[in-house]
Amino acid sequence: MAKKKSRYSLSIIVPAFNEERNLKDTVNTVKKAVNGLIDEYEIIIVNDGSSDKTAEIADKLKKDDNRIKVFHSKTNKGMGFSYKKGLELATKDYVTRVPGDNEIKEESIRALIKHAGEADLIITYIENKKVRPLYRRVISGAFTGATNFLFGQNINYYLGLNLCRRKLLKNIKMTTNSCALFAEIIIQFLHQGYTYKEVPMQMHKKQMSINIFMPHNVFGVIKTVAKLFVRYKILERF
Repeated sequence: MAKKKSRYSLSIIVPAFNEERNLKDTVNTVKKAVNGLIDEYEIIIVNDGSSDKTAEIADKLKKDDNRIKVFHSKTNKGMGFSYKKGLELATKDYVTRVPGDNEIKEESIRALIKHAGEADLIITYIENKKVRPLYRRVISGAFTGATNFLFGQNINYYLGLNLCRRKLLKNIKMTTNSCALFAEIIIQFLHQGYTYKEVPMQMHKKQMSINIFMPHNVFGVIKTVAKLFVRYKILERF
């Protein structure tokens, strides 16, 4: 019997900043997750100005597998930048993102992919929240609550993995290089009337990077949400 082909192709963007210890494992996790589900896929590693051996490891992975693409940024520009750059290089039907720290469990990546096509945007939320430090959960919860209040939504998590058709992202205005980009995408999708589905995600317990709490990242998040609020909740009324 002939092997059944998957009905779509997939681009997986892997942002990596100083992930020499995790990048190879992340790529292996992604490959295992798509095995048997996707026949045509590509992995796009975006080295976001790493100062360790991330660049060398990424290039070696590319050399060993022609499904892997690599982009090197000379300076660290943020998770949002990495996603946008990966999107520029993406060529497949669907797009998703898997951080290079190997924090997301293989079964969660696989589950996310299985939901492709069930809604315009598949949004994930963290199911095992206690693997993260208390301060991280408090900050994340406050951001989610505030964003839901400002935009009248009931989303479980704005900054997790998502999956959608690449062509739909062309209708989204992406203005930030911070991790707030993923909230920006969700808010615009909802405002434009696209459908969405939320699915749970399991994470490994790992040491949290403080990079996400650097002043420029925090400012970027606040600025992006404020701009979206002005755009959709104030300007459109007039």
